[in-house]
Amino acid sequence: MKKKSLAINILLALSATAFMPMGIWAAESTANWQEDPNDATKLNIETNKVVHQDDTFDGKSLSDYQTVVINYTPTGSAGENRALGVYSARYDVPDTKFIIYVNESAGKNNNDALHLTNHFAGLTVGGLEAYVKTTSSDVFNISRDCTTDASVTVLGDLKAVVEDGNGIRANASVNNKDATASIIVG
Repeated sequence: MKKKSLAINILLALSATAFMPMGIWAAESTANWQEDPNDATKLNIETNKVVHQDDTFDGKSLSDYQTVVINYTPTGSAGENRALGVYSARYDVPDTKFIIYVNESAGKNNNDALHLTNHFAGLTVGGLEAYVKTTSSDVFNISRDCTTDASVTVLGDLKAVVEDGNGIRANASVNNKDATASIIVG
């Protein structure tokens, strides 16, 4: 195949991926993820990486579970400093309760249980419990870097235990003075 034809074929293939549903790009996450052996509606996650809204386990999305337990220990790696990250996405899991543990890790700080940022960030969950032990960390933080309205909605109960941090933050956007950050519980 000639170089020009190859380049055109590569560009066509890349542009075609823009029209694929996002589920195709979902990350299959199996290391240290397991269904609870006593309850198939519960997913247990042991991780030191951000859990993203499009991650899957054995072909199931997080919304396929009634309870998702994230046991997160930060390592300080760039981009891996949140337990659950919602970046430029709307993630609605109204029938799923999240229980998030952010474990103490020597010298690590600013490790939020839930962090929303960028464009059109939103999360709706059935319930949320978060236990945050790292320094200067929050249960959830709607970032000041959001460019549009952003929201967290907890339909059921919210339990937040923070040892050192602000707890719950909905920051004003530094990028768009008209954007609002909302937290709704109940």
